[in-house]
Amino acid sequence: MSQKENFTLGTHYFLKGVAKAGISFPSTKADCVIRARNIQIRTDYDKYESLASVIKTFEPNYFENADAFVAAYVRASTKELLKEIGVSSHLYRLLPYIITLVVLAFTSKSSRAPKAE
Repeated sequence: MSQKENFTLGTHYFLKGVAKAGISFPSTKADCVIRARNIQIRTDYDKYESLASVIKTFEPNYFENADAFVAAYVRASTKELLKEIGVSSHLYRLLPYIITLVVLAFTSKSSRAPKAE
């Protein structure tokens, strides 16, 4: 497996950076950016970014707990990935429904309703 195929350690390095910054919850995005100002995290095999710049891409401005904070990180990462591969975020959200309709179209032809007694 080539190193350039897939970088799966992004979340690991992000969480290490959060721990190093001493970010605790509940917290605002502005407070998290201030705490993370000088911390660099690895975002790809040969790419580093400041933790503060990553946090600035998050959509909510307040995080009640760590789960909300990590969810914001995952959403921002997914949004960036979709932009890189050229897939609309609307299409991405519709995929489960589209796949379900396709599966039902192929599997429902041979099924029947139960017989009435």
